[in-house]
Amino acid sequence: MTELLSSQYYIYILMLLAASAFAIFINRWLLNRSVSLGVRDLNTTDLVRWTSQTKPAVGGISFFILFVMSFVAACFVGGQDALFSNPAFLGFFTSVSLAFLIGLADDVKNINPMVKFLGQLFCANILYFSGIFIEISSLTEINYVMSLLWVVGVMNSINMLDNMDGISGITSIAIIVASIAVMFVSGSFSAPYLILMLGVLGAIIGFMKFNWNPAKVYMGDTGSQFVGAFLAGISMLFLWNVYQVPNESQMMRWSQFALPLVVFVLPIIDSVTVSIRRISRGQSPFVGGRDHTTHNLAVWGLKDKQVAQTFALISTVSILFGVWIFNYITEYAIFCSVLAFLYFTILFCSIQLIYNINNKRNLAKEAVKVKDNKIKKMPALQPVRSISRTRIKDKTLL
Repeated sequence: MTELLSSQYYIYILMLLAASAFAIFINRWLLNRSVSLGVRDLNTTDLVRWTSQTKPAVGGISFFILFVMSFVAACFVGGQDALFSNPAFLGFFTSVSLAFLIGLADDVKNINPMVKFLGQLFCANILYFSGIFIEISSLTEINYVMSLLWVVGVMNSINMLDNMDGISGITSIAIIVASIAVMFVSGSFSAPYLILMLGVLGAIIGFMKFNWNPAKVYMGDTGSQFVGAFLAGISMLFLWNVYQVPNESQMMRWSQFALPLVVFVLPIIDSVTVSIRRISRGQSPFVGGRDHTTHNLAVWGLKDKQVAQTFALISTVSILFGVWIFNYITEYAIFCSVLAFLYFTILFCSIQLIYNINNKRNLAKEAVKVKDNKIKKMPALQPVRSISRTRIKDKTLL
């Protein structure tokens, strides 16, 4: 491994830099020529963004172009015969490509949510039957259900995070970097998958030049569906299956939740929080709204750039913590698992605290508005006329 890193270290860095530069070129070219992709009439869609200004959603196209180019490069590095005879690698490429097409169709035609959901399930099944799935139990049924829930959940969570400038990009970059770090630390080095990850990582880095606040372009459903399927796939390869189920009698290995829980902490917290709160209000969790984690941080008092910086800071901590957990989880499985769940719980409770603070502020403002309206609607008091004693005519009182 040391010789591999020393001989190819600079090559991989150059690949990342080249992918980032090419992504900047593609996004600038698309931005100058496409002003309508993903731009929807806000009166006829449930799409809600933090800003009311509509912007083209061409970022996902640059992602897919770099992904295909990386796939071609991986075929040369890994050997075409080896890769095309590898069902997992082909299944990964097919699933992510289908996710891109689903997102593109949604940006162009605003497809039915049920059709979109069925497409996500199809992507998950392609990954599963090609050999990429969560192997967390001795029961095949549990592995299958967990894998499908994970793929569909990640695809929707990345889509949900695409609600403020730079947020989904920052989160995706952090997850890819964590996966690459675990790949090297674990010794499960795979040049083809590394090339794919570097290509997509460079694509997102180049995209961030135009998506950072104030954003000129969004990744849209084209990008969020593509990135969601991509992250779900690499996480099942390099984060979930840290160790194999040792025997058939072990139904569930709970410690395998630790690493994905830390690395995906922000998408999971946002999706869970939004879903719970919308369902409690009798709303569908899939209908857009300004009630995401990012929105509440902004309402709490942070500027848009500060929200993105906060996500970047938490993502950096999650990368470092995730690598630390991987190094020690085999030897101290219970201890590392408890720390991972504690880390998740602290962040989750902190977000809920901010939600509650904002709700109290809103209730206080509404109470003041109601009080002011009542005062404005009260009829004006008429002046009381004084009664002169000389006007009293009742002589019986005299």
